[in-house]
Amino acid sequence: MSDSGTPAPKTPPPAAAPTGANRRLAERKVLRGAGQMHFTGHSPLNVRIFDVSVGGMAVICAVNPPPAAVCVVQFFVVLKNGRVPVQVNAKVAHSVFSGSEGGFKVGLQFLNPSTSVVATLRHYIEG
Repeated sequence: MSDSGTPAPKTPPPAAAPTGANRRLAERKVLRGAGQMHFTGHSPLNVRIFDVSVGGMAVICAVNPPPAAVCVVQFFVVLKNGRVPVQVNAKVAHSVFSGSEGGFKVGLQFLNPSTSVVATLRHYIEG
């Protein structure tokens, strides 16, 4: 209470860290298409792309990759000048089965994307 006897105004709690479906801090944009995940020592996995940001992406995969596994992801984005290939190292951040999507929805965090990859993705997202 303040000196006047009225309750002191409440301060809002600090913002919580992103959780659940909102783990990525960067803006996402829907991206539908095919891609591949390459894990060392395994055949490439074909995936369906769900969305992308400059820091990561979500894909739908027929198998459940292990948490924190590192892979190379390959896909295309369509810009005004045509299809642009993207290849980037990524780490599996999370994976959950989605019956509605018909596979595992896998969150991937990009690992040290090149400046050209970041520029291509920014160009795509800002459209």
